[in-house]
Amino acid sequence: MSFEEGMRGSEGCKIIDFKENNYLKFTWNIPPSFKYQRASNYHSIVIIYFKQTKDNKTELKLINEYNEDIDKLDEIIKCFDKARDYVLSSFVKIVNSL
Repeated sequence: MSFEEGMRGSEGCKIIDFKENNYLKFTWNIPPSFKYQRASNYHSIVIIYFKQTKDNKTELKLINEYNEDIDKLDEIIKCFDKARDYVLSSFVKIVNSL
């Protein structure tokens, strides 16, 4: 499925920091359904922590940080919460394919 520019879920997002076997930190923009807020170029900061378990698996912990007040932030956070499971499952599929 292809979407036009400006309507893709994670356009303009960037990796901020990465520490091997520890964490991945990146920006996450506002969903396209919030046109005015998305145009403000607001990004939350997402950190995914990796922790190796005793049975040699990896436990993931996702934190989404919101650094400033923006109109409709409560609604935007709800969208991020809905997307979290999809993002984590997609991430696991990518990692498992490596």
